[in-house]
Amino acid sequence: MPQKIALLGGTFDPVHIGHLCIAEWVQQSLGLDQLLFVPAAVPPHKFHAITPALHRVRMLELAMAEDPRFGVSTIELGRTGPSYTLHTLQQMSRELGEDTELWWVVGLDSLMSLHTWYHYEQFPKYARLAILPRPDQKLSERDELEDYLAEQLPMFVGHVDWIEMPRLEISSSSIRSWLREGRSCRFLLPPAVWDYIQHQRLYGVKV
Repeated sequence: MPQKIALLGGTFDPVHIGHLCIAEWVQQSLGLDQLLFVPAAVPPHKFHAITPALHRVRMLELAMAEDPRFGVSTIELGRTGPSYTLHTLQQMSRELGEDTELWWVVGLDSLMSLHTWYHYEQFPKYARLAILPRPDQKLSERDELEDYLAEQLPMFVGHVDWIEMPRLEISSSSIRSWLREGRSCRFLLPPAVWDYIQHQRLYGVKV
């Protein structure tokens, strides 16, 4: 049987429990052999200062150290320039080979802006999309979303899997803001990540 792997991209600045919940639900929903977190080097759609990659990678490694279902790929960190999803999918497809079924995990909001991504129309050659719902999304909206795909992104019809899961209203940007304000985010982060942030004094944390 082919190996089943999904890629979850992002800055993970920092990785939090919401990211891990997404990873677990996607892994269970698709019956994956592994889900790989893919930290971006220079995300084209991000405009704030990014924490150095070595810290973001280390926090990811700490977050999933005891769960073999999850891993970290640094495939985008060795590149210069923006981290384009198409280049990642092409390289991962070559490295993993034809015996691997590949998914790229995106949120519904990203799906709606997918037409702005670099050569998005080529994505289905290399991977299926695993689409996450919005926190307020109703199941009845599925037909509307299918119509949107057919009309706006027809190349993805038949290459999409909808992931049903609870959503947590947590974001890395909110965590960074709260930490700068001196608030504790201990229970929003994996314990090892919280310890690392304090030890490294990231995000303005004072010990």
